[in-house]
Amino acid sequence: MACRYCYHEGHNRSTCPDLTKRLAQQAAGGNEYAAAQLASRGKGKSKSSRRCSFCNERGHDRRTCEKVQTVVKDGMTDILETRRLILDNAHKNGFGVGSLVTYTMNDYLADGTYGPRETVALVTCIDWSEITAGAIAGGGNLNAYLTVSYHDIEGGQRTRRLPFPPEIIASTEEEDEWYKMRRPKFIGPVSGPTTVPDDYVSNRSVEKMMRSAIKDKKAWQFNA
Repeated sequence: MACRYCYHEGHNRSTCPDLTKRLAQQAAGGNEYAAAQLASRGKGKSKSSRRCSFCNERGHDRRTCEKVQTVVKDGMTDILETRRLILDNAHKNGFGVGSLVTYTMNDYLADGTYGPRETVALVTCIDWSEITAGAIAGGGNLNAYLTVSYHDIEGGQRTRRLPFPPEIIASTEEEDEWYKMRRPKFIGPVSGPTTVPDDYVSNRSVEKMMRSAIKDKKAWQFNA
C-alpha cells in the first residue's frame, strides 16, 4: 500500500515520517493545528508546544507539572497530619470498632408518631482508608466514616452511616456549632488498641488518593 501523502510504499498517511516531520516543524513554529495533528497521530507534541492540562502553561505536560507535584505534596501532608491526629484521639478515648455512640434520628415512635428519637448504636466498621484532611474539626466535613448497628422500635437490627464523634476529630480549631450538633455522642470506649489498615499513614497510599482526587481538576481550583 502506498502512502497517500508521500506515495512511498511501506506505511500509510497516519505513520508517514515525512508528514510527521512537516507537522513537527509547523508545531514548533506555533501552529496549533499542526500540534493537534501530531497529538492525534500518537507522536506527541514537541516540548515547546505542549500545553499542560493542569496549569495551562506551555513547555510541559500534566505528568511533569511542578504545580501538580506541589498540590499532591501539600495534600499528602494535610491528610497524613489529619490521620495521625484522629488515630491519636481514638487511642486516647478508647474509640474503635465495638464502641457505643448515641445520636438523634427521625423515626417512628412507640406511639405511632414520627419524630426525633435518641438511639444507641454499636460501631461495626470505620473507613480509615477514606479519611481526608477535611475530617478534622473546623473542616466542616460531615462525611460518614462510621458504620453503626442499632435496633428500631420493633427490635429489628438496622445499620446506618455516621460521622466521627467530636472527641475523635478534635483539634486546636473549633468546629461550627451546626456540625457539632449533627455528630454522634461517644458513650462507650473499647478496651485494647484501636486497629487500622497497614497503609493508613503510608505515603504511597495517600499519594495515590491525592492523585486520584486531582485527576480531572485544574490548578486554579487549588490556588496553585
